Amino acid sequence: MNATHQDAHSQLVQGWLPQSIPEGYDRIVLCEYGFTRELNYLNNDADIFYSEVAGKAAPIQWPWKEGFDPQALDWKVIDVLVIDFCNGAAK
Repeated sequence: MNATHQDAHSQLVQGWLPQSIPEGYDRIVLCEYGFTRELNYLNNDADIFYSEVAGKAAPIQWPWKEGFDPQALDWKVIDVLVIDFCNGAAK
């Protein structure tokens, strides 16, 4: 993410930048499980998540200001794919 992304959304935490994506992973994703959300890294080719391999949550800081409820289009602004496991769809 660069400075233009930071300016593109008023609800981002001031100075938030995504952590470097670990080797073997392609992108940051948001996994939705009903009322639970989890940021993770995804390897597109192997279709595997960081948390599955590491056995723990991915070390990604929540990018949004407290009280803001981001929707799929908000995540798209910062290049995070939303995967809704309850509805079986990517947004």
